[in-house]
Amino acid sequence: MFPEDRKMGPLIKKNLESHALKNMKANLMYAVTICFLVFSGANFISIGRYLSQMSHIMFGADIAVKSVQPGGRTMVDEHKIRQVMDPLLEVNGGDAAAYTFSAIPVH
Repeated sequence: MFPEDRKMGPLIKKNLESHALKNMKANLMYAVTICFLVFSGANFISIGRYLSQMSHIMFGADIAVKSVQPGGRTMVDEHKIRQVMDPLLEVNGGDAAAYTFSAIPVH
């Protein structure tokens, strides 16, 4: 400290004491803001992982066929798909372990 700074010491302490409540409120606001930002970032990561896990559970296959027509129905000929998939099964010398058909009703 410089000798001329010592003259300012009591004034600085007085100002810090008189503004203590405002400083505490500002510190609380900053802490809450940082906590919110960390929480929201973690929440986005959590939502991303949840969506990834749900898509893996719902569409755990390597191939999924979905309709992209709004309000329309897409009919899939299972017999033609079976003719293509059966030779690809492991028991028939292929690479596919299994396959299944699943339908989700759309309202």
